[in-house]
Amino acid sequence: MKTKKEKLYVKILWITLLQFLLLSGLWAIDIGASLMNFESAGVKGEAIGLFGSRDGNTHYHIGLGLVYLVFMIQLMWLSYLIVKEEK
Repeated sequence: MKTKKEKLYVKILWITLLQFLLLSGLWAIDIGASLMNFESAGVKGEAIGLFGSRDGNTHYHIGLGLVYLVFMIQLMWLSYLIVKEEK
């Protein structure tokens, strides 16, 4: 059985991971939007990262999906905490 400090540590790790993923998603949206602007001006470009290269539209939508995913996880977690607290 986990102690109170271990449970708190795990929660802090989850918060840190979710915030990192949220910022990474926002960064991907920014890069994707910038690439789409370049592509609309006729300049060919691609985003190259750890998992390969992609065009601006794909990069933008990956970031958007990541932000939505983190938002929903945090919303469900906070909703659970609010409902649990009212009992």
